[in-house]
Amino acid sequence: YLAATRTGIFAGRGAGYRRVGTWLLPAAALLDALENALHWWLTEVPRFGMPLVYATSAGCAWLKWLLIIGFLLMCAWAAARERD
Repeated sequence: YLAATRTGIFAGRGAGYRRVGTWLLPAAALLDALENALHWWLTEVPRFGMPLVYATSAGCAWLKWLLIIGFLLMCAWAAARERD
């Protein structure tokens, strides 16, 4: 969040680009917290036969990493465009 709002990396980009870049990492952190909560609940006692909960936890992890990679790609693209 701070990298997107306090540095000039997205300064030359449009408002929508900056808005998306600003909220990608906080959204990833929220998904990480949800994944952790599900893992804590699943490992508190053995909970087998709950495929939807396991799938939800795995989906949260997948989306978290997708958002992090998306943020890194947006930063790289913005930095490359800044040099032009």
